[in-house]
Amino acid sequence: MTKNVKIVSLNIRGLQSKIKQKRTNTLMNKIRPDILMLQETHIKNAKELILNSKKFPTQFHAVGSSKSRGVSILIGTSFRFKLVDAKADDNGRFLFVKGFLESDLITLAVIYAPNNGQIAFLDQVFQELIVFKEGKLLIGGDFNYISDLSRDRTYSKHRNAITKKHIYTKLFSLFESYGLLDVWRFMNPAERDYTYYSPKHDIHTRIDYILTMKTDSNSILASQTGPTVLSDHAWVECSLDFVKAERGEFHWSLNRQLLNSETVRKEIEMDINNF
Repeated sequence: MTKNVKIVSLNIRGLQSKIKQKRTNTLMNKIRPDILMLQETHIKNAKELILNSKKFPTQFHAVGSSKSRGVSILIGTSFRFKLVDAKADDNGRFLFVKGFLESDLITLAVIYAPNNGQIAFLDQVFQELIVFKEGKLLIGGDFNYISDLSRDRTYSKHRNAITKKHIYTKLFSLFESYGLLDVWRFMNPAERDYTYYSPKHDIHTRIDYILTMKTDSNSILASQTGPTVLSDHAWVECSLDFVKAERGEFHWSLNRQLLNSETVRKEIEMDINNF
């Protein structure tokens, strides 16, 4: 049975350079994640081992044609992992992996959202993920979008335009509709912290996330952000206690977003016709 698991998610902004790989290996030796989720790896070969294979012997990648894409999931040596299935986006925007972490069935997902149309993109990815998912769920990624206007960004002194508040409630509403929980915000409800600085707009924002299902909230032990050292993004990390999660209460309810999936609707229709 899996106990404490440490997850780190980071937009790395390229890992093709040997120097960048060495610096990343050095940092990971210090913070020691069990599961590492990377965005913007820029790698071209899905079979490539991008970091120390002794520390991360299990690696999964989704590659795209653009140098600004590519996502990866790396699993360390602390736990045995047996793959059940994987799904990689052809454009290098997302990657789903499910399997057994020791004896626990788990689904891991890493997502790198585009700079425009983020909500529609994430909605579609979440629909596909909910159908793919089995067991516990962990999502890491750069969503390029804030979920709370009052706490997840600063304002430029030169700002002229009035920000439309309703626009920045859409991501939070999307999390709610899929039963997803923003782990860092759950553990730091009143804090203001940021993962990205835009010199062009002179603002700090929190656009990088780790998510899990709300039903697994009792498994969360801690969550924090790291400094900006390897790229222009800070990493996000969290620690989960899977044993504690199994002891918690579970209240089942239908996730209505499943009904938006044509695949799920067809399966329901077939079950009704065969009943």
